[in-house]
Amino acid sequence: MKQMKTHWAADIFALNESDVEALAEDIKKNGQMTPIKALKDGSIVDGRNRFLACQKAGVDPVVEIINPDGEEMTDDTLCSIVISCNSMRRDETTSKRACAAAEMWKRLYPEGAPKSGRPKAGEVRGESHLTYEKFAKANFKAGMDTAKRALAILNHSPDLMDKAKTSLSDAHEQYLARVKSEKEEARQMKMLEADENADMKERVDSGGLNLKEAIKLIYDRDEEAKRRNEETERRIDSTISTLKTISHLSRFDSDEIQEAFSRISDDNFAEGYASGISILAQLK
Repeated sequence: MKQMKTHWAADIFALNESDVEALAEDIKKNGQMTPIKALKDGSIVDGRNRFLACQKAGVDPVVEIINPDGEEMTDDTLCSIVISCNSMRRDETTSKRACAAAEMWKRLYPEGAPKSGRPKAGEVRGESHLTYEKFAKANFKAGMDTAKRALAILNHSPDLMDKAKTSLSDAHEQYLARVKSEKEEARQMKMLEADENADMKERVDSGGLNLKEAIKLIYDRDEEAKRRNEETERRIDSTISTLKTISHLSRFDSDEIQEAFSRISDDNFAEGYASGISILAQLK
């Protein structure tokens, strides 16, 4: 049986392996009704299910070579063919369509949106500049939000794409969690690299601490410094208050002061002190 491979553009659309068994039985009974589209080098552009079904049925596949003279075909031309052959598939979910749009865009335009010039797949000459959103909507019927989510996942976390094809929302949540974690780590690294935390950075660099441990020690040290500052401020305020009180009391003789504060005891110091100040204020 003829050996064939799959062109990357065809692989962008998910393979529906559940149809292979039924298709193999149909091919045994009725023959292969629709040819496989392939390049002269044996790369399948459309018809992966039919090829697998022919293998299972034990028959040689019927193949239509789309470049019989071996002429070169550009990726954008092949993508247009693949899109046309798969555009009416009913088994394509919203997640799969969005992921297919992202993967094909990334392969066609690895540097981003195309510049002005000859149009590529999904682009009409003379129309406004092609954007990813237009490309995804026109070729994959993917909405703007889902298409953007799929491309964000592909750009940042390509390992999540298989999961995204099953559930784009779940994969996107995992992607967001990764982004958040990376931002937090970058914030912590910036904190570690501050001059005042040079000692902690040295311990991390030497392997004595990991980043999480170092950040906890920095927070603890900052909290202790804050507590000491607050205590210093409290003592300063208390000293100022005492000096003011001494200055005020210097206007009275000892008997008046003793009488005014006679109510002070261990049980009611604050109340007795306030009462004494009030009595003295009335004397002068």
